[in-house]
Amino acid sequence: MRGLHYLLCQISALLALSLSGAERPGLSKLPDWAQGQVRAAQMEAPPGDTGAWVLLMRREVAYLGGGTVQIRCLRLVQVLGGKGLEEGGFVQRGLRAGAFRIKELKGWNLRPDGEMVRLGSKDKATFGNTTGASFDTTTTTVALLPRVTEGSLVAFEVLEEFTSLRNPLVCPLLEQHPVRRWELDASVTSPLFSSLKGVRTEVRRTGFSPWVSAVRDASEGILMVDGLPALPVGEVAVPKAADTLPACEVRFRDPQWPADQTLSSWDALATWYHGVFSPRVQPLNTKDPALQAGLPGLQELWRWFGRELTYKQVYLTPDRDNVPETSVDVAKKRYGDCKDLACLFIALARRAGFEGHPALARMQEGPLLERDLTGPPRDRFDHVIVALRLERSLGLPAEVVTPTGRYLLVDPTDPFTPIGQLSDAHRDSRVLICLPAAGQWAPIPPGAVLHGDLDIHLAGHADHDGVLKAEVLLRETGDLWGLRNRAHALNGAQFKAYLETHCLDQALNGVCEVLSLGNPLDLELPFEVRLKLTAPRSLTLQGTDWLFRPPLGLPSLPPPLTRPGKARHFPVESRANGHIVLRGTISLPRAVRPLLAEHSGATSFRRLAWKLAVEPDPAGCSLAFRVEERRLDANYPFGQLNQGQEAWKKDRSLVRTLLEDGMALRP
Repeated sequence: MRGLHYLLCQISALLALSLSGAERPGLSKLPDWAQGQVRAAQMEAPPGDTGAWVLLMRREVAYLGGGTVQIRCLRLVQVLGGKGLEEGGFVQRGLRAGAFRIKELKGWNLRPDGEMVRLGSKDKATFGNTTGASFDTTTTTVALLPRVTEGSLVAFEVLEEFTSLRNPLVCPLLEQHPVRRWELDASVTSPLFSSLKGVRTEVRRTGFSPWVSAVRDASEGILMVDGLPALPVGEVAVPKAADTLPACEVRFRDPQWPADQTLSSWDALATWYHGVFSPRVQPLNTKDPALQAGLPGLQELWRWFGRELTYKQVYLTPDRDNVPETSVDVAKKRYGDCKDLACLFIALARRAGFEGHPALARMQEGPLLERDLTGPPRDRFDHVIVALRLERSLGLPAEVVTPTGRYLLVDPTDPFTPIGQLSDAHRDSRVLICLPAAGQWAPIPPGAVLHGDLDIHLAGHADHDGVLKAEVLLRETGDLWGLRNRAHALNGAQFKAYLETHCLDQALNGVCEVLSLGNPLDLELPFEVRLKLTAPRSLTLQGTDWLFRPPLGLPSLPPPLTRPGKARHFPVESRANGHIVLRGTISLPRAVRPLLAEHSGATSFRRLAWKLAVEPDPAGCSLAFRVEERRLDANYPFGQLNQGQEAWKKDRSLVRTLLEDGMALRP
């Protein structure tokens, strides 16, 4: 049973299309649900500048009980050009062990000449995914319709099931091609609901404005949207999708499913998660590490974590999305994800006299803001840290004072940030401390965030061919380039490769030799790396001027905010933090003078200043230089797109002035 509204839409489409003239060859070979949509689309002009037109994207969502959701997905696409040929493929990610499965899959490729190519469930292939940074049972399922060509009508009908403790089904609206009709049916009219008492559906819309102009609601849990634009491409400085793009979140509230009660309030979520952790925080039999009481014990524990533990993403079963390994098991394995390491840290912190609690945080999708606390509770967390209760202040920046007491916030996945501070990923956010009988929100103190600073000192010489040979000292505070933790995790060859691919300017063909490294676990001092490097293109002739390009440390020219001739759609947002000072002296084989020896400027995105000075010597001259850049946060919402574009142009102009004039040397 689909619902009366959907049947009426199909009848209306059929009546309209009976007047449309010639029918597409072989149209009757498509499933019934697709034929009417094709006839309706024939009455309209396809959108331009796209490789495909999604005629229908429909999801029928039903709840089976026990946290299991079933989705019937109907998708119909008209291939218009070469960029739409990938629509012949179906790709879906999920978990094994019952968390996700494709129960049935059907595919149709109606070619322009009327020939039909089919595929079924037996034609799909499923692959596992495991990398050095993860241990998981995630899978990717792929099915490919053969012989898709321009003019093909491609249809997929897929029946899926997934089980989740709390997370809703998130249905995005926009995709890479325009969508003629988007539909969601999450009503409780399906026979699947007949034996379930008290189940209700919640459909929450997020980010609809300004992307969606009108929504047709036939009844509760049913949405229909026409004429969706393609997802804009080629735009940079784009905010996180969860806060920007339109989506529908479908959640089934089942009084018989215990996990459903965890989202009745923030207190309920916090106390539930505290109850998940408590039985898994178990005493360790070994005395290693033996810890003193108080702050010295915490500092020793922090050093032990850096030496002994490895952060590794773990995706195994649905419950492992929330449930940590026991502290005993984590100590044996010596690795784990955020909740595993938090569990072990809480257990070991007891040896130093501290009571610890899990604290829910968010890092991947941007900070948790005040607006995230309004309305019904939503599980938007993707990270777990630790809140240690303090009887008195330890004088550390990451302490928070709340109505339920004073706590020290600690992120056990980041032992390369000093104890008492947090990485930049926590900036401007807040955490939910999970206590036995309540939840306590706590904002991250601004002074707790360890800002990234990098001091680069370069000394060397360039020959007549523009080849620069130099020794470099890098001194990094925080995690601006990730030097400290990568030096700890990688071998020598891997660390060298990381420097050459991520830190050196690739356009200069630079190569380096690592001369020495500091101790990654000595957090009292900046981390030092000494290099010997060669960059064949650091001095090039541009007209009558020589252009000097140090092989590392200069800002890159920001790309255009949008593609040329295209309107901006996304808000303009840049979350950037860091302070880089590049300084040094090089000898040049010719006498030159700087074209723009000194300049400073500021935009919404950065502050930038440089100074160059030349001293003559018998071989040519000696060039001393200093470039200082401080990156800034900037945010221009939908209503300020013009201001954001003007600010971006100003920023591009400032950086271009440095790269083209500030580094130019006139004979």
